[in-house]
Amino acid sequence: MRLLGLILAFSLVVSATKLAPIIIVPGLSASVLDTRFHKTVPVPHAMCEKNVNSWKKIWVSLTEFAPEVVDCFMQTISPSYDAATSRYNNCPGVEIQPRDFGGVGGIYAADPDIKGPTKFYGVMIDYLEKLGYKVGETIFGAPYDWRVSDPVANHHNGQYAALQTLVEQVVNQTGRRPHLIGHSLGSPFIHLFLATYTTQEWRDQYVGSFISLAGPLGGSPQAAEFAYCGLDWRIPGLTKTRLRDLTKHMGGVAWMMPYGPSADYTVISTPQANYTAATLAQMYADAGEENTAAMVKSVQTYLNKAAILPPGVETHLFYSLNTSTALTYTEPAGHACAKEGGVPIANRPGDDTVPDVSLLAFQHWLPQKQALHTYQVSDAHADIVKDPAVNQLIYEIANGL
Repeated sequence: MRLLGLILAFSLVVSATKLAPIIIVPGLSASVLDTRFHKTVPVPHAMCEKNVNSWKKIWVSLTEFAPEVVDCFMQTISPSYDAATSRYNNCPGVEIQPRDFGGVGGIYAADPDIKGPTKFYGVMIDYLEKLGYKVGETIFGAPYDWRVSDPVANHHNGQYAALQTLVEQVVNQTGRRPHLIGHSLGSPFIHLFLATYTTQEWRDQYVGSFISLAGPLGGSPQAAEFAYCGLDWRIPGLTKTRLRDLTKHMGGVAWMMPYGPSADYTVISTPQANYTAATLAQMYADAGEENTAAMVKSVQTYLNKAAILPPGVETHLFYSLNTSTALTYTEPAGHACAKEGGVPIANRPGDDTVPDVSLLAFQHWLPQKQALHTYQVSDAHADIVKDPAVNQLIYEIANGL
């Protein structure tokens, strides 16, 4: 019996070493961010820190949203967009980076200090670990600075380069091509990384497949509303207005706005005009947000050309059409923004965040020789990564079962 146990244990080890590696690219705001700084500008309040020598968490940290402290947080985390260079800059003297790139410390939970209640991709990671996966050996994370991530900037800010290097390191370490799993904004991140940053020769050599979970492959109207009048996350201290002021400078939010051939609908309706994806930049300009307008125009111009490019690898697309999802918001007060915020006046089937026209935007991709597989599930946008049936399918896809 003891010999049989040793044989079974050895078999399990051998099986585990043969598991195909996976790399998880998270969605918008789902990467933990750390900061350190020596601010060279006045701070909002006397109690705000001006110097932090060691890296510390800034997102998500509920203590940052306390009265007055939230103003310190807003100054530290808010980037500015330079329209002349299509680059983002931090507050002078501030550095921000994603936590634990290559590991899972930056994606396992929204707040690593309270993992249980905020566990997010950790549910998927735990599930795969029970099947033999190991962090750092067959599971890897690719968090990114979603504040300054857009499909133009990523070509020169190091974020695509970092993912390419990680993929190559995983192949060298394991001898197998990893499967790239993108959830929410992580899906277009991977899509355009593959389609616009890599060659077919590289993709054939280094990528097992692309697995998209609830991918907004044509954006989400919610993102446009976030940066226009704000949406309520029900986080004390982080009000709707503060969220608007925060997100209107962020590349990841601009990337999540509707784009491409699937976005031929009214996104936001005001007393002055109806704005489609094609005129979102004008909407922000009309509201006096010239910098946001320039950012959105740059991102939209790029995406409207790149959205139809295929990823060039075998692709698996998971999506849900079970929930009525906002397609168009109305702003009765225009950019004065009614107290209740934008009101959805048109809905489509979707996953409560992304409507069907975006989830199915892969139907507009140019043909590719590699297979596309689709899986319609019933999960809400955030819940898909916690669904054991989805995680089991990911395991089977990655390992050819």
